[in-house]
Amino acid sequence: MKKLITMYNKKRFNPFKSYLHTIMNTFNYKGRATCSDMWTFQIGSMIIAIALVLILSMIANEQTVNEFINGLQLIIIIIGVSLTIRRFHDLNLSAWYILSILIPLYNWYVCIQLYFFSPNNTTMYENDYGPDPRITELFEEEKEG
Repeated sequence: MKKLITMYNKKRFNPFKSYLHTIMNTFNYKGRATCSDMWTFQIGSMIIAIALVLILSMIANEQTVNEFINGLQLIIIIIGVSLTIRRFHDLNLSAWYILSILIPLYNWYVCIQLYFFSPNNTTMYENDYGPDPRITELFEEEKEG
């Protein structure tokens, strides 16, 4: 167990791998997602969207750019809902908590929980929604290496 905790603390974060993992699990509402998955998806999506809109605005008319932005927003919302549900699972909460985002002022508390707090020690290894994804990756790497 001590070796696992040491590996857990020394694991290097790969934002590209995390972003692709989030996109590949768009329609997977089971399992868990970490804080770093949330941040990587938000920042990565923002960078990609800005770059695409800047490039498209140089070569297309305004209506085409607006339609592209609307389509891109829809894709980001669909992926974001799936990611948010898996993040609630990481906090050992039901997916129905996603509706709490609609409550004024309380939604700020929910967003702070999602983006800044990791699960406490009781849910670090496994909870009602599955094993901790960070530790699962470590076991898979240990088997390969």
